[in-house]
Amino acid sequence: MHQQMKQLGLCALLFGCSQSEVLPTNLDMSADLASPADMTGGEPGGEFTTLRLIAGQLGGQGNLDAVGANARFSSPYGVVLDGAGQLFISDNSNFTIRRAVLATGAVSTLAGSAGQMGSIDGLNATARLSTPRGMAFDGGNGLYVADNLNYTIRKIDLATGAVTTLAGTAGQMGSSDGVGRFARFGSIDSLVFDGAGSLYVTDTGNHTIRKIVVNTGAVSTYAGMVGSAGVKDGMGLAAQFSRPSGIAFDGTGNLYVSDGGGATVRRVVLSTAMVSTVAGLANMSGSVDGVGTAARFGTPAGLALDGAGNLYVADSGSHTVRKVVLATAMVSTLAGTAAQRGSTDAVGSAARFSVPYGLAADGAGSLYVADYNSDAIRKINLATAAVSTPLGMPGQRGNVDGIGTAALFATPLGITADTAGNAYIADNGTIRKVVIATGSVTTIAGTAGVVATRDGIGSAAAFALPHGLAWDPAGYLYVAEAGGHTIRKVTLATGVVSTFAGAAGMEASADGVGPAARFASPREMVLDGAGALYVADTRNQTIRKIVLATATVTTLAGSAGLAGNGDGVGGAARFSNPIGLAFAPAGVLYVTDGGNCLIRKIEVSTRLVSTVAGAAPCMGAGRDGLGSQALFTDPSSLTIDARGNLYVTEGIDSTIRLVEPANGQVRTLVGRSKERGVILGPLPASINFPRAVTALPSGGLALISENALLHVR
Repeated sequence: MHQQMKQLGLCALLFGCSQSEVLPTNLDMSADLASPADMTGGEPGGEFTTLRLIAGQLGGQGNLDAVGANARFSSPYGVVLDGAGQLFISDNSNFTIRRAVLATGAVSTLAGSAGQMGSIDGLNATARLSTPRGMAFDGGNGLYVADNLNYTIRKIDLATGAVTTLAGTAGQMGSSDGVGRFARFGSIDSLVFDGAGSLYVTDTGNHTIRKIVVNTGAVSTYAGMVGSAGVKDGMGLAAQFSRPSGIAFDGTGNLYVSDGGGATVRRVVLSTAMVSTVAGLANMSGSVDGVGTAARFGTPAGLALDGAGNLYVADSGSHTVRKVVLATAMVSTLAGTAAQRGSTDAVGSAARFSVPYGLAADGAGSLYVADYNSDAIRKINLATAAVSTPLGMPGQRGNVDGIGTAALFATPLGITADTAGNAYIADNGTIRKVVIATGSVTTIAGTAGVVATRDGIGSAAAFALPHGLAWDPAGYLYVAEAGGHTIRKVTLATGVVSTFAGAAGMEASADGVGPAARFASPREMVLDGAGALYVADTRNQTIRKIVLATATVTTLAGSAGLAGNGDGVGGAARFSNPIGLAFAPAGVLYVTDGGNCLIRKIEVSTRLVSTVAGAAPCMGAGRDGLGSQALFTDPSSLTIDARGNLYVTEGIDSTIRLVEPANGQVRTLVGRSKERGVILGPLPASINFPRAVTALPSGGLALISENALLHVR
């Protein structure tokens, strides 16, 4: 976000902000909640020591290795147990394989590197995978992985961490049988070890079941017609599957396959390759309990057997976990309610899942669920159907007013603060107010989820993607409406919302007065304390100035529609997606030049644009250093404190960087590079894709991360 310094006698802070573009928590965070005592004392820009929670709830997507609910996952897909108290998780969107010690909840990364997609054999973090899905454990040191977008089967030696490719060739899609790298797969989903030296793989893209002899790498098509989708019982290649996904082995010669496209559960007798339908009716999706073909599934995915004659099905399309008694083919719903999506821990039908995929039964009465869209690992007590979340923390979104963790935010993007101890947040079509000392959250304007540009009072008004905010001591709040291409004005005493400059839905670049002006996705804003508002007109690649007394809009720097990277005067300068703004009393405007990964400054009186820190083009990595030796990944929101220090959000890097404008020195203040997930406590702590930051007059910084408002002090 941004902000500014305002001179009122001495120096008082005023802020404007912006954006950047992700529960009831099962952690006790009371010790990390900000208290009134935390909000006083300390000079803005002084030494910060702690990260605390003000309001909202933590959780959501990330990649953090930590314990229990502090761990973060990104679309976990498959789970498998090793029989020694370790759960392995294919962290699909992080491109990694994670390991959790169930006794302690400690999560670590076994193979791959978060965010680094590829196909490289190697040890642990040096290896690369591409959207790993199902896994199979061979009972020894071998963990096999369906590396979906590489179209390969990978092997991880648990003793050494070595990752190798067993079958298929990266990037080569097909259906050919063959040995090792000469075999070809389509989209692959799950695999299972038969205990006799062979893996069976659901080749979803080819609608087949493939067999791999582990010792030789020989791949053959075991059942299903290649490339022919259908639900047809029969022997071997005469049978048909429709996007088979989950697979399980019962230890007595039978495979069970979830036929996702056909909405059925199938059985394959290994000795004969005979395929039959156990439950569900071909191509008749739904969520109906019943016997055999009377039952209905949404999109059956992961499977697990409990050793007592029961098969469990992750019905991802219905957001439930189902149970099939194999002796009778009776299908019932174990947990969740059809079409009721969420991440609620509860018993049976009161629990909620969000696209459950992988399943693993521990043989001791528990079932582990990779809850894909909840970004967490859930656990079901099979005796009671009680659902809990032992690993990860699902993100909880909403527009609920309340105090502290009772409040919910949906998509907070912009933040600013006043001198009375309040923060203002642009959130999902609304403007929210947070009393920082108490964490009390209220909605002062707009209606959640409504996307429109409509003037009015309080909830009668509407915003189209509000982003940046700027607080005016005269009693107004200015809102950069990125979706409506306007600048809105909120009278804080009455809740009246009006359109200050620009015209709703009219994306262009034109200087002029009030409604005659045109903007293109304006993002952050900042006031100079002398009657002018500055706007990062992001899509126009310009910085605009608005005289508040007359609503006159002019272009301060950059040239409309001409993206680039060039210092210069006024229209001769070039920006690439400018986002954040901060104003220093000396008449200097600072800008985050997001597309160039630079921090720029504009001498307002001369309109001279120069570069303070960073290097273009973007290198995709963050590095502390001096001036051009420093690197940014995606600098966005910007703020300045009373000492003149700049603070910049780095979303991809999940850090807050500090920039000293006098010498261009850059250092990382909050978070660890590319470690995504919030852990409160002593700095550097950890944050998750910070969206906005603002300096507080009472000291410290307020920032948005994981749909919560955090305080750095």
